[in-house]
Amino acid sequence: MRKTKNDMKTVTKSMKMKPEDAKTLEEAAKASDMSFSAYVTTRALHADISVTPEVMCRLEDIVNRCVRMAGRECSEKEEIRKEVDQLWELLK
Repeated sequence: MRKTKNDMKTVTKSMKMKPEDAKTLEEAAKASDMSFSAYVTTRALHADISVTPEVMCRLEDIVNRCVRMAGRECSEKEEIRKEVDQLWELLK
């Protein structure tokens, strides 16, 4: 079960970095449609995982749309759902 924004407590931390690193991170955050803080936190917490939770959410959305489009004709939809759930477990 994922927490909602209201359930999450926040802590403010300062960090020092080179101006060019800050610019690179800000651009990457913007390209990822994330805030600077969310981007840096996600990258730090998931540095050893090449697929972030945000990417996994997008993948899950795509799978859901594909399953809906296929409707009853898709005999593999339960198998696809299990694979997505297994990917989620790897990210925990």
